[in-house]
Amino acid sequence: MVPSTFILLFFTCFKLISTHAFLTPPLSWPYHPSPLASRLEASSSPASSSSSISYNNVILYDGVCNFCNAWVDILLRVDRKNKFRFAALQSRVGMELLEGVGKEKDDISSVMLIKENQTGTLTGYQKSDCIVEVIKELGIPATGVVASGLSRALPRGVKDGMYDAVARNRYNFLGKR
Repeated sequence: MVPSTFILLFFTCFKLISTHAFLTPPLSWPYHPSPLASRLEASSSPASSSSSISYNNVILYDGVCNFCNAWVDILLRVDRKNKFRFAALQSRVGMELLEGVGKEKDDISSVMLIKENQTGTLTGYQKSDCIVEVIKELGIPATGVVASGLSRALPRGVKDGMYDAVARNRYNFLGKR
């Protein structure tokens, strides 16, 4: 019962986000980094203490995965308040941020949400935790409630198992660049 409920709620949440996303003009395909992503890529290293760049709410994604890039396109459309910035896991900034949260710099196994607290400490959310945090941050009515409910209702192993199944097949869905 729990997995089928999760799947139903996941597709309901996806429907709300994608319906909201496609009310705006389409972005060009293939994905070209947004000005926010470009600014992030051009900025200085996260290890640099003199940098005024904030690394809060940075989403790291697999830059060669067309499925992942399609999700970035959707997030760019629904993120009306420009809360998120994006960088490919394979980019210099992506690798430095991965190392900043204690992961291997060449680990492209999961999307990551990087948050920076007031002291400059970086925290990384990965797999299903990343998805739940992003949905809550977007503030789209009903999706935050659904995401929070799913987060509490399902054990992390179940949520991450479903995420891993999609991640293992991500190149099969829309291919690679």
